Formats: sequence, C-alpha cells, structure tokens
Amino acid sequence: YSGRWGSLMPTVLVTDPEQRAALAAARSLARAGYRVVTIGVQPGLAAASRAVTAHVALPEGAQHAPQRLREAVREAVAAQRVQVVLPVTDRASRALLGADLC
Repeated sequence: YSGRWGSLMPTVLVTDPEQRAALAAARSLARAGYRVVTIGVQPGLAAASRAVTAHVALPEGAQHAPQRLREAVREAVAAQRVQVVLPVTDRASRALLGADLC
C-alpha cells in the first residue's frame, strides 16, 4: 500500500477490547495490514491478541462518562498516531459521534 499514509497502513484505535466484536475487528484489521491499538478500562480479549500492537488504559469510570471518554480517546489518538477510531459498542459510538478527536 502506498498512498496518503506513505508505505504504512493507518493505525486504528478499537474501543471496548473486552467485547468479542473488538477481537474480531482487531484480527481482521491486522490481517489486512493495519496497526491496531485498543482502548479500554481492562485489556480484555482483543488487547491480548497478537493482532494488537498496544493497549491504552482508560481511567476508571471513563467508559461511563462521555466527556472523559472523548478526552481519553483524543489523548490516545495523539500519542499513538491514530488515523481511524472504531467504536465497538453503542455507548462508545454515542460518546464519540461528532467529536473532534484530532
């Protein structure tokens, strides 16, 4: 792949790594050549996968406070050089919808 990201595929931040859907997404994305990072209170199934290169720990309670979740995701996007955020649960989707994460 050679394009906007140079010769490297973009980094994808996957939320809610304790969900089986996050594990499936991480594996599929890694198989396609993406760098995958997870973010959650617990590393969970996805973060334990070889498909995931890093896990970012959410502060306790951030998953239930949309503003705190947005702030933590914004910090992870900057620190991990993330180009794509994949919210796995409805709660994460609602919290991140329309948020400026860059």
